[in-house]
Amino acid sequence: MQVASILVAPALLAASLYMVFGRLAVLVRAESLALVRPAWTTKMFVGADIGCFVIQIVGAASLTASGDFERGRAIILAGLMAQIAVFGFFIVAAGVFHHRLAKRPTATALRLDAERGRGWKGVMLVVYLASGLIFVRSLFRFIEFAGPRDGTLMTHEIYLYIFDSLLMLGVLVILIVRHPAGYVPSNRGVKKLRTEEVSLS
Repeated sequence: MQVASILVAPALLAASLYMVFGRLAVLVRAESLALVRPAWTTKMFVGADIGCFVIQIVGAASLTASGDFERGRAIILAGLMAQIAVFGFFIVAAGVFHHRLAKRPTATALRLDAERGRGWKGVMLVVYLASGLIFVRSLFRFIEFAGPRDGTLMTHEIYLYIFDSLLMLGVLVILIVRHPAGYVPSNRGVKKLRTEEVSLS
């Protein structure tokens, strides 16, 4: 239970970043600039994240239920590898969107930046920082489980505190201090803003 809880928790934080990114693209009316259509962004990335989540849960359960460390480790490594691949693609997609929007900012992005003071680039910075910490943490856990059972990373808790707990604390601090909700509202709020724009035009 302890291994499973610590191992899969970042997947839930990653899912919130996927949703923020999708809503941001819709909010600034820049859907055409995204590699993946915003309507599919949340579904695709969260769906893949849930898959990785389940695989890691099964692997963690195998460690304790069957007592077969090698089998459980292999399953966990598969889940972590898939999670790293999905998250890596997300970071690339976010970077492409950022570059395109910076090059061709939409009228809505310019207007909302002027109104709210905290622009879409601030939201993207939060996404990058939080994503970077989660990505490094996932790489650490992959290296940890890929190593021998009696290896340094497996037998010394200090590395878990530094490369897992501390990094996840950093993600929480970033999201608390610069929470994207200050700029990106809920789905209902996004639809409301879009309706107001249509009525004004």
